[in-house]
Amino acid sequence: MDILKDVIQEKARKNQSIGWGDKKAVKQELAKPVETPIITNEELGKIAGVSKETIRKYEVIQKEGTDEIKKEVDSGEGEEESGGF
Repeated sequence: MDILKDVIQEKARKNQSIGWGDKKAVKQELAKPVETPIITNEELGKIAGVSKETIRKYEVIQKEGTDEIKKEVDSGEGEEESGGF
């Protein structure tokens, strides 16, 4: 997921720099219109078939959870008790 997240974030940064008037980026992207804002977790959620909130919760668990909790989440165990994540 990290590689995919990096790709989406880079696209969002590029889009944002055009929208906020980064002159260097504007020169490079002059012919392209500004796209709609890119919300990384929303894009990842679309790809994974889950909500952006589920992506956010997953990232928190991966960052702060114990090894046991991470294993349960990655295997899909415990979903019944927690209603998903």
